[in-house]
Amino acid sequence: MINYEDILTADHIFNSLNKYIKENPEDYDGYLVRGILYAEYGFFEEALGDYNRYLENNPDKDYIRYYRGIALKALGYYTEALENFTNCLHVNPNNLDALYEKGILLAELGEFEEALHDISDCVNV
Repeated sequence: MINYEDILTADHIFNSLNKYIKENPEDYDGYLVRGILYAEYGFFEEALGDYNRYLENNPDKDYIRYYRGIALKALGYYTEALENFTNCLHVNPNNLDALYEKGILLAELGEFEEALHDISDCVNV
C-alpha cells in the first residue's frame, strides 16, 4: 500500500533542498544531502550528478567516494564502483563500509580470493 504521507514528505524535502541549492549554490553540502536522498529513492543517476558536484569541491572526503561507489554499482558500472571503493580506502583505510562493499563487489565479479581478504579484514576489526 502506498503511504502518501511519505511521498508528500519526500516531495517537501526535495523541494526544500532544491530551493536551498538554488539560493546557496556554493554550499556543496546541499548537493551531498540531495544526492543521498536521490539514492535512497532509487534515482542513482541524479545522485551521481550531485555526488560529482560535491566531490569536485571536496576531493579529500572519503565518504563521497563510498557514496559514488554505491550509486555506480546500482547503475551496473562495476569497474567504476570498484575504483571508487578503492579510492575511498586510499583516502581513509579505516572506512569499513567501503572495504565491505569492495569485498562484496569483488565476489560478484568472481575475484574470490581478494574478496575474502577484504571481508575478513572487516570481520577482524
